[in-house]
Amino acid sequence: MPYLFGHLSSLFLWASLVSPALARVEGGVVSPVIADGASSPPGVVQTLALGDGDRVLGVVHDHATTPDLSALRDRLGVTGIPYQTLALQSLDNLEDLSDYTILFLTNLETLSLRQVVVLEQWYNRGGRLIVSGPLGTRSSGDVQQMLRNLMGAYWDEGFPAGTNPSPRVLTSWAPRLGASDLQAGVVVPIRLDSAPVAVWQGERTQGAAVVANGRSVFLGWNWGETGATAAEFDRRWLQASLQYFGTFSLARSGLGTSTTAGAGFTTAQRLPNPDPLPPLRPGAGDRPSRSDPPAQSSPPRSVTPGPATPGPATPRSTTPPAPNPSRPGADITVEPDPETDPSQQVAQPGLDVGLTGEPIVFLEAVAMRQELNNLLGRFQNGHLALRLAQAQGSAGACLPGGGGCPSPGSAPLASTALKAMDVAQVAVAFNPSVNRLLTTVQATLRSFPQDVAARNYDEARRQWLAARRQLWDSYPQSQPLQPEVRAVWLDRGTLVEAGSPQGLTQIFDQLQASGINVVFLETINAGYTIYPSRVAAEQNPLIRGWDPLEVGVKLAHERGMELHAWMWTFAVGNMAHNRLLGLPPTDMGPVLRHHPDWVNIDNYGRRIQPNSGKMFLDPANPAARNYLLSLIDEISDRYDVDGVQLDYIRYPFQDMAGGFTFGYGSAARQQFKAQTGVDPVTLQSRSPLWGQWLEFRKTQITEFVASAADLLRRQHPDVALSVAVFPFPTHERNAKIQQDWETWAKAGDVDMVVLMSYALDTNRFQDLTQPWLQDPELQSTLIIPGIHLPHLGEVETLDQVQFLRDNASAGYALFAMDHLEETLRSQFHPTVTSAMDQTLPHRDPFGAAALRFGALTQEWDFLYGQGELSVRPTSLDTWQGQRQALARTLDALAQDPSAARLQAARTALTSFEANLNDWLYLHALEHPYPMQTWEHRLATVQVLLNYGERVVLQQQRDLKRDLLADRP
Repeated sequence: MPYLFGHLSSLFLWASLVSPALARVEGGVVSPVIADGASSPPGVVQTLALGDGDRVLGVVHDHATTPDLSALRDRLGVTGIPYQTLALQSLDNLEDLSDYTILFLTNLETLSLRQVVVLEQWYNRGGRLIVSGPLGTRSSGDVQQMLRNLMGAYWDEGFPAGTNPSPRVLTSWAPRLGASDLQAGVVVPIRLDSAPVAVWQGERTQGAAVVANGRSVFLGWNWGETGATAAEFDRRWLQASLQYFGTFSLARSGLGTSTTAGAGFTTAQRLPNPDPLPPLRPGAGDRPSRSDPPAQSSPPRSVTPGPATPGPATPRSTTPPAPNPSRPGADITVEPDPETDPSQQVAQPGLDVGLTGEPIVFLEAVAMRQELNNLLGRFQNGHLALRLAQAQGSAGACLPGGGGCPSPGSAPLASTALKAMDVAQVAVAFNPSVNRLLTTVQATLRSFPQDVAARNYDEARRQWLAARRQLWDSYPQSQPLQPEVRAVWLDRGTLVEAGSPQGLTQIFDQLQASGINVVFLETINAGYTIYPSRVAAEQNPLIRGWDPLEVGVKLAHERGMELHAWMWTFAVGNMAHNRLLGLPPTDMGPVLRHHPDWVNIDNYGRRIQPNSGKMFLDPANPAARNYLLSLIDEISDRYDVDGVQLDYIRYPFQDMAGGFTFGYGSAARQQFKAQTGVDPVTLQSRSPLWGQWLEFRKTQITEFVASAADLLRRQHPDVALSVAVFPFPTHERNAKIQQDWETWAKAGDVDMVVLMSYALDTNRFQDLTQPWLQDPELQSTLIIPGIHLPHLGEVETLDQVQFLRDNASAGYALFAMDHLEETLRSQFHPTVTSAMDQTLPHRDPFGAAALRFGALTQEWDFLYGQGELSVRPTSLDTWQGQRQALARTLDALAQDPSAARLQAARTALTSFEANLNDWLYLHALEHPYPMQTWEHRLATVQVLLNYGERVVLQQQRDLKRDLLADRP
């Protein structure tokens, strides 16, 4: 029941913030609410006197399921809302929606990927959505995921609302009335800014009936498809939803009367044009360059981040010109501003709170309280880790430089360093000042809803900001270690500054002192290698006279660290790098200079991506792919590297709204035409073969990753393969850059997925990472989120690390070494060392699983010994017995891996997870955040077991097969 319990807990939290005093605010003006009493007298249409001019509501219906619009028109007619109906089947491009600022999607179960992409583009330009019914439930998985991300909620078919449900309203703007015979379901919010507006009070569930966030409202029933008794119910909810957005005005008579403009098409009398929509938001990106300036301003106050500053608009092409590589004049000749590069964007804060004097609307209040709760939880967990480390030191745990730490595999791992009871007997209390701070913050959390309800908005914000500042000022300033990847990208600029083996030695000393155990060393950048290559044309001119890769491998291994060769894959040229070398801006780089036919070009014939200034290989070109594979083989054969990381493992960024796409190299055109009989340059986004063209390009990248994985498995089985990828939703990545990394992970082709999840606060960082960490289809993959140092302070960096340690993450990666300053390095210095920090999850996943569970049991015993953990008295013996049994099975698996021991460990772990909430029920009621953290850490143990099965046991099977094949 954890799933349902989590939703109900969220409902209780949201309900605690609801007050009649909370009204919807737009532009700083409190909007009047629709009266909650009886319905309006016949013939009178209530006025939604709200916004900045009248609007036409776009009502999207499915012509296949609603061929007769008369019932829908009748229901819309009584609302008095000016509307225009749109058949879903006619929704093909952004221009189809240019006249609308609000759309009402009525009971749409089946949508195509193209239709949802258009909706997303419109939404990203400021559009707002009202949705009713089981949205997208009969669509493909990608479409469903896209709609969930768009709405921040989804219709849960597994929890129907039952018969005759009635909604219990939680907000003042929602109408209070019931209806019979509704075709209703439960709406599940999945984002922090999505909150229940009403919950069902039926015979089967108390799930959400209506969910809203800043730009969408999701109605949990089939609007307009029930009898006359529901007509008033439908009308009032649609009017209230429009008022919530504050942009519609209803006339008292006549304005909402529709006229027919042809068969099957209804239009309202024409109202003033809507405000123009802003340009599309560019994507967020690969990794910002070291020269990127800090953000210049904060986004507008909002629960969700505002759009990033867009780059120069590219003219839209209705008929793409045939690519022509001989037209160099089509390329840009001036290096673009890094801020226009979609791959260089960093996600803006998820919550920006200031003393604005404005009212705090309901969703903002929910977000603020939840954020302070989460920060408090991370703060407490960080201090708890320090207390436990101090207890281990007092009880004789191995200390830095003190020796005596057991090596992995030399002792039972689940009880390494200390016996649990030894830790429990060491009394280490919170620092008194920390205790006082916790009391203050908890008082703020209690008073916050009351201040908001009393409209003391300035006081509520002031107290909230003060509490956050106090937590930041007292944030734990060191990082106890655990079996995890602690990686850093060591960039080419830092290598150039190091200048010699002696300079690089100092850098590796600093990394060792910071607890780093994996170094991603930039080995190939913009087509240049940092080592003297027999495959590549040129070594980087900025690095001559020494071999940083050879030196780096030696320095890493001397310090017990791994070194992975980080390589730009399909990006082989860069205008910014040309500037550093004194070359012409349009120089194509060493690879394309020698092989101009390998270039990837767009539908305008351009070889340089216009927003980034980078040049790419055509992934469909067999010769180009073989060249890259030869580089991987050379690096892995000549150097004792521990891994290879593929960066720029994608196509250049494309902009469908701007009219340009990449992939029209000669090899790609020939292959696609051979497959389909059509040259892709003749295709447009609405062409029947466009989906196949998109799939073709996505497949080129996927096949290359599979080839690289196969090469390493055959020739260099000890070399790990990782990929640096974007955390965007699947559909967005596939449409913009054809980077389908989930497929690579599910196929077992990569050992680590390193997310470039760069965000300016932990709130937004959570949005980018948590969906992937909790994705049930990626539970055999080690996901390593990346943290972007250039724009983060020390506390914000430590807070993002703590978030990952509180979730199902196998570690973190810091971008990049050139921003890992001395003050931050000192805070990563480990306080206590043990076998915990000597075990890498991708090298010894079963050992890491045993150690992680051992650390968890030590934490429980420590808290229990301090009187800070409540265990159900009748379950204490059972809890301790199952813990010990699970620890023994994990230890046995780590010492001697086998399929039978893995199954025993999984069975014990599953049973333990299922009972944890019952054993610790009382503790969970008062301390939900630690309980959630423990569940996440147990989930990490499960991920390590799954990964170990794929890697360790599969290697055993392969070895056995090879031995049998070699027998005469």
